[in-house]
Amino acid sequence: MSMLSDNGFTDVISEINKGTSVRREQIQDALLFCAYKAQADRNTDPTIRLFAVIGNETNRRAISHWLSTNAPVYFKEGAPKLGDKRQKEWTGTLVEYEAAIQAALPWYKMGASLNKAENVWDGNDEMLKLRQRIAKLEKDAAKHDDKELSAALALVNATLNNVEYGKKASVK
Repeated sequence: MSMLSDNGFTDVISEINKGTSVRREQIQDALLFCAYKAQADRNTDPTIRLFAVIGNETNRRAISHWLSTNAPVYFKEGAPKLGDKRQKEWTGTLVEYEAAIQAALPWYKMGASLNKAENVWDGNDEMLKLRQRIAKLEKDAAKHDDKELSAALALVNATLNNVEYGKKASVK
C-alpha cells in the first residue's frame, strides 16, 4: 500500500464522509426495524444481529439509548432484553407505533454526549483547530512546492503526536 497523495487523501476523506452519512441512515433504518420487532413480536433477535455487525467503530451507546427510548428494550451486560418497568409500553396500535418511531429523532442526533466517541482526544477542540491549521499550511506548502515548510510542518506534527499520544513519533 502506498502513501496517499494530497488529492488522494481528499478523495478518501470525501468517500469516508459519504459512507458515514449512508451508514448512519442504514443504522437508523435497522433501528426502526429492531424497535418495531421488539414491540410487535417481542423479538430482540434483530437487535442482537444489528449490534453484532456494527462493531466498535460505531457508537453503540447512542444506538442502545435510541432503542431504550423508542422500544421496549433495555440492555444488561451488553445484551438487549425486552422491556421492564423502565420502559413505557406502547398502548396504541402498531400502525401508530410505526409512525411514532419513524418520526422519532434519529439515533445520531440524540444527545450530543451520547454520540461522542469515548476516547482521550475527542473533544480536544484546541488540538483539532491546530491540526486543521497545520493541514491548511501543508496544503499551501504542497501547492507552492515549499519543501522546507513541508519538512517543518512534519516536525510540528511529530511533536504534536508526542504530546497528544505520549509516543515517540519520528519524521522520515
